[in-house]
Amino acid sequence: MRRTLINLTILIAALALFLGCATLFPARVPLPTALPGAIPSPQFTPTVAAATGTAPTPSRSPASPPLPSATATPILPAVRCPLPTEVCIGPTDVHLHPPSPAGDGVAQVFSGDQVTFEIRAHCPLSTPQCQLPAVAVYLGAVPHEPAIARGQFGAADLGGQSEALIPWAWNTTGLSGTQTLTVVLDPDAPTSCLKQFQQGRGDTALSLMAQGFAQRPDCTQVLVDVRPADQRPADEIGAHWAQTETDCCILYYVTGTASERDLARLTELANASMAQIEQKLDEHPKQKFVITFTGRVLGQGGYADGEAVLSYLDRDYAGGILKQVFMHEGTHVLDHNFAPARLAMLGEGLAVYTAGGHFRPEPLPQRAAALLALGRMIPLRQLADNFYQSQHEIGYLEAAAFTQYLIDTYGLADFKSFYGSFKPDDPRPQSQQLDAALRSSFGVGLDEMEQRWLASLKALGPQPDQERDLRDTIAFYDTVRRYQQDLDRTAYFLDAWLPDFGEARKRGVVADALRHPTTPENIALEAMLIAADTHFDAREYDAGERLL
Repeated sequence: MRRTLINLTILIAALALFLGCATLFPARVPLPTALPGAIPSPQFTPTVAAATGTAPTPSRSPASPPLPSATATPILPAVRCPLPTEVCIGPTDVHLHPPSPAGDGVAQVFSGDQVTFEIRAHCPLSTPQCQLPAVAVYLGAVPHEPAIARGQFGAADLGGQSEALIPWAWNTTGLSGTQTLTVVLDPDAPTSCLKQFQQGRGDTALSLMAQGFAQRPDCTQVLVDVRPADQRPADEIGAHWAQTETDCCILYYVTGTASERDLARLTELANASMAQIEQKLDEHPKQKFVITFTGRVLGQGGYADGEAVLSYLDRDYAGGILKQVFMHEGTHVLDHNFAPARLAMLGEGLAVYTAGGHFRPEPLPQRAAALLALGRMIPLRQLADNFYQSQHEIGYLEAAAFTQYLIDTYGLADFKSFYGSFKPDDPRPQSQQLDAALRSSFGVGLDEMEQRWLASLKALGPQPDQERDLRDTIAFYDTVRRYQQDLDRTAYFLDAWLPDFGEARKRGVVADALRHPTTPENIALEAMLIAADTHFDAREYDAGERLL
């Protein structure tokens, strides 16, 4: 019965994909088969998935051509960024949240949305480290004060890109139709493009744009399609935040969603998972664990910063078992009891170790031994300094297996003391901090400790079953992330905006917890990813590989 349902899902998915591409979108510009710098599609032999390399720095899909404006207002053409000598910005550097359900690169919101701006800018090629200016967003083709949003560029995100994030800045209540947003870098500078706009009036300003003023690198424009409020996705209409409380936790969810439907199951799972975390870490929470459920995929299915956010929806294409995600994110909250500051590699390693696996239960030493046999092991110094930029599954597996080795060798109490010994303001590379902490806590430096750990893995002997499963796991998640980069960009973990849902609840915002692309292509590809993951869980590798 299960296989029949999977095959039916794939058939429906393929039909939707065919109809979506061939009928609904005949004039759409097709995506290139290989994007420059993007994660390559996994290639397979008839039976075994080839190992894929460490994911390179992601690139973005080309933006769709802009929609024609409802008026004759000229729109700034794309700026070729980065320019050799100037800080610059282009229209594809301006992203709006919540994401468009159309999923086609066109900025689309619904009247009443509270819009967040995620804005990037580019430094000159000759100065890799430059001070990016402030940024402002104006409503209208010819900008005038006051700006609807102002922000500063902050520290680099996980992908290494600095951005200005201005949350819930634009209230679109009362607006409809095509709106023009003008984005200006360093708007208060005497030479900014804003000042030149303001020097012209009416037709004069538009004439300046038509004559090439639009080519200036410090400003750009985007069109936003503001749809009527009654056209918003059905699951948002009448939806609001609700909560329930258990022995361990406070759970927040949006009404009318899968989370509300399955609330009894989720509360039971929360209590069991948190009890297991407490037992494994020999640690007890100081207050109740706060969990927010979203009806869209964010990153790998969850994140935590003071409270945990977990994706829970029927079409969850990111794979994984919910209990593992519960325990992973719960560890990130509970470990604050004994580690106010922690290294990325150790933090994620402890979370995977505590959960008993990354996306499902895994024998971590045997799996790391298979990784070593495949020649995919990342040196620990390199991994510590570039953890989130490394191939995700490899990095998390290594970190967890190394964590288990330290705990098995030295005991949980000594490991927790070591884990909590890092300082938040230490300027040294994380590999140097790790080396120093290992010497202080265990009398062994990083390089020697790594060699001891690798010797223990080699002593486990061949792990052929783990090797094939590991190859397919890496290939599956590389495929998931390529899909996210191309067709569900706001879910991609290296540059996703991860909202503060405590603030969202105060504002009554539900769209950022629910909205995601729902085109026939998205539905079809997500159904195929879900089916592939189901096959891999059942160790039906040939079928899963064919779907990838």
